[in-house]
Amino acid sequence: MVQDVFLRVIRSSSSYKPTAKFTTWLYTIARNTCIDAARKRSRADLYSLQNTLGDEGEGETHQDRLVDDSARSGGVDVDRQEFLDRLQEALGRLPEDQREVFVLREISGLKFREVSEVVGASVPTVKSRMRYALKTLRGELAEFSEHHFDDEEQLEMVP
Repeated sequence: MVQDVFLRVIRSSSSYKPTAKFTTWLYTIARNTCIDAARKRSRADLYSLQNTLGDEGEGETHQDRLVDDSARSGGVDVDRQEFLDRLQEALGRLPEDQREVFVLREISGLKFREVSEVVGASVPTVKSRMRYALKTLRGELAEFSEHHFDDEEQLEMVP
Protein backbone atom coordinates (compact mmCIF):
# COMPACT_ATOMS: atom_id res chain seq x y z
CA MET A 1 0.00 0.00 0.00
CA VAL A 2 2.78 2.43 0.89
CA GLN A 3 4.46 1.80 -2.44
CA ASP A 4 1.16 2.31 -4.28
CA VAL A 5 0.63 5.61 -2.46
CA PHE A 6 4.10 6.88 -3.29
CA LEU A 7 3.80 5.81 -6.90
CA ARG A 8 0.55 7.76 -7.13
CA VAL A 9 2.22 10.76 -5.46
CA ILE A 10 5.04 10.69 -7.99
CA ARG A 11 2.68 10.23 -10.94
CA SER A 12 0.41 13.07 -9.86
CA SER A 13 3.08 15.44 -8.52
CA SER A 14 2.32 17.93 -11.27
CA SER A 15 -1.24 18.30 -9.94
CA TYR A 16 -0.10 19.34 -6.43
CA LYS A 17 -1.08 22.90 -5.61
CA PRO A 18 0.73 24.53 -2.68
CA THR A 19 -2.53 26.15 -1.51
CA ALA A 20 -3.07 23.10 0.72
CA LYS A 21 -0.61 21.40 3.03
CA PHE A 22 1.41 18.66 1.39
CA THR A 23 0.38 16.20 4.10
CA THR A 24 -3.29 16.83 3.38
CA TRP A 25 -2.73 16.13 -0.30
CA LEU A 26 -0.73 13.01 0.61
CA TYR A 27 -3.48 11.78 2.98
CA THR A 28 -6.05 12.28 0.23
CA ILE A 29 -4.04 10.11 -2.12
CA ALA A 30 -3.50 7.54 0.64
CA ARG A 31 -7.21 7.55 1.46
CA ASN A 32 -8.18 6.99 -2.15
CA THR A 33 -5.60 4.21 -2.47
CA CYS A 34 -6.99 2.56 0.66
CA ILE A 35 -10.55 2.86 -0.62
CA ASP A 36 -9.49 1.15 -3.84
CA ALA A 37 -7.80 -1.63 -1.87
CA ALA A 38 -10.78 -1.95 0.46
CA ARG A 39 -13.03 -2.65 -2.47
CA LYS A 40 -10.79 -5.59 -3.33
CA ARG A 41 -10.68 -7.05 0.19
CA SER A 42 -13.32 -8.43 2.49
CA ARG A 43 -14.78 -5.81 4.83
CA ALA A 44 -14.31 -7.86 8.01
CA ASP A 45 -10.57 -8.23 7.48
CA LEU A 46 -9.98 -4.59 6.64
CA TYR A 47 -10.77 -2.99 10.01
CA SER A 48 -9.06 -5.34 12.42
CA LEU A 49 -6.90 -3.69 15.05
CA GLN A 50 -4.80 -6.86 14.82
CA ASN A 51 -3.96 -6.20 11.15
CA THR A 52 -0.42 -5.11 10.53
CA LEU A 53 0.29 -1.76 8.99
CA GLY A 54 2.42 -3.40 6.29
CA ASP A 55 1.40 -5.80 3.54
CA GLU A 56 3.78 -8.57 4.61
CA GLY A 57 1.80 -9.45 7.74
CA GLU A 58 4.66 -8.50 10.05
CA GLY A 59 5.41 -5.45 12.12
CA GLU A 60 3.35 -2.85 13.94
CA THR A 61 -0.42 -3.29 14.19
CA HIS A 62 -3.13 -0.67 14.56
CA GLN A 63 -3.49 -1.85 18.16
CA ASP A 64 0.18 -1.06 18.79
CA ARG A 65 -0.54 2.55 17.88
CA LEU A 66 -3.36 2.73 20.41
CA VAL A 67 -1.50 1.12 23.31
CA ASP A 68 1.90 1.82 24.79
CA ASP A 69 3.37 -1.66 25.38
CA SER A 70 5.93 -0.29 27.82
CA ALA A 71 3.08 0.80 30.11
CA ARG A 72 1.47 -2.64 30.34
CA SER A 73 1.48 -4.59 33.56
CA GLY A 74 -0.34 -7.49 35.20
CA GLY A 75 -4.14 -7.49 35.28
CA VAL A 76 -4.38 -4.28 33.32
CA ASP A 77 -3.27 -6.24 30.26
CA VAL A 78 -6.43 -8.35 30.35
CA ASP A 79 -8.69 -5.33 30.84
CA ARG A 80 -6.94 -3.40 28.10
CA GLN A 81 -7.19 -6.32 25.69
CA GLU A 82 -10.90 -6.72 26.46
CA PHE A 83 -11.39 -3.00 25.87
CA LEU A 84 -9.49 -3.11 22.56
CA ASP A 85 -11.50 -6.13 21.40
CA ARG A 86 -14.75 -4.34 22.22
CA LEU A 87 -13.47 -1.13 20.57
CA GLN A 88 -12.65 -3.10 17.42
CA GLU A 89 -16.16 -4.58 17.34
CA ALA A 90 -17.75 -1.18 17.96
CA LEU A 91 -15.64 0.44 15.21
CA GLY A 92 -16.73 -2.29 12.82
CA ARG A 93 -20.38 -1.42 13.45
CA LEU A 94 -19.94 2.31 12.83
CA PRO A 95 -21.06 3.66 9.47
CA GLU A 96 -18.14 3.96 7.06
CA ASP A 97 -18.09 7.79 7.08
CA GLN A 98 -18.02 7.96 10.90
CA ARG A 99 -15.35 5.24 11.21
CA GLU A 100 -13.19 7.00 8.63
CA VAL A 101 -13.36 10.34 10.47
CA PHE A 102 -12.69 8.66 13.83
CA VAL A 103 -9.63 6.81 12.54
CA LEU A 104 -8.18 9.84 10.75
CA ARG A 105 -8.70 12.06 13.80
CA GLU A 106 -7.90 9.73 16.70
CA ILE A 107 -5.39 7.28 15.24
CA SER A 108 -3.74 9.33 12.50
CA GLY A 109 -3.91 12.52 14.58
CA LEU A 110 -5.19 14.83 11.86
CA LYS A 111 -6.91 18.10 12.69
CA PHE A 112 -10.57 18.50 11.73
CA ARG A 113 -9.63 20.81 8.87
CA GLU A 114 -7.21 18.22 7.51
CA VAL A 115 -9.74 15.40 7.90
CA SER A 116 -12.22 17.60 6.05
CA GLU A 117 -9.85 17.99 3.13
CA VAL A 118 -9.02 14.28 3.04
CA VAL A 119 -12.62 13.03 3.05
CA GLY A 120 -13.97 15.86 0.90
CA ALA A 121 -16.55 17.11 3.38
CA SER A 122 -16.97 20.39 5.23
CA VAL A 123 -15.47 20.83 8.69
CA PRO A 124 -18.95 20.99 10.33
CA THR A 125 -19.86 17.72 8.59
CA VAL A 126 -16.64 16.08 9.80
CA LYS A 127 -17.28 17.31 13.35
CA SER A 128 -20.83 15.99 13.18
CA ARG A 129 -19.63 12.58 12.01
CA MET A 130 -17.07 12.54 14.82
CA ARG A 131 -19.72 13.50 17.38
CA TYR A 132 -22.01 10.66 16.25
CA ALA A 133 -19.10 8.20 16.22
CA LEU A 134 -18.08 9.19 19.75
CA LYS A 135 -21.67 9.01 20.98
CA THR A 136 -22.05 5.49 19.56
CA LEU A 137 -18.67 4.35 20.90
CA ARG A 138 -19.41 5.78 24.36
CA GLY A 139 -22.67 3.86 24.43
CA GLU A 140 -21.11 0.60 23.31
CA LEU A 141 -18.14 0.94 25.66
CA ALA A 142 -20.07 2.36 28.65
CA GLU A 143 -18.90 -0.39 30.98
CA PHE A 144 -15.36 0.96 30.63
CA SER A 145 -16.32 4.58 31.41
CA GLU A 146 -15.07 4.43 34.99
CA HIS A 147 -11.98 2.48 34.01
CA HIS A 148 -8.68 4.37 33.96
CA PHE A 149 -5.85 2.17 32.78
CA ASP A 150 -3.17 4.69 33.73
CA ASP A 151 -4.45 4.97 37.32
CA GLU A 152 -4.46 1.18 37.73
CA GLU A 153 -0.98 0.93 36.27
CA GLN A 154 0.26 3.49 38.79
CA LEU A 155 -1.38 1.57 41.65
CA GLU A 156 0.20 -1.68 40.49
CA MET A 157 3.59 -0.01 40.35
CA VAL A 158 3.40 1.09 44.01
CA PRO A 159 5.15 -1.45 46.28
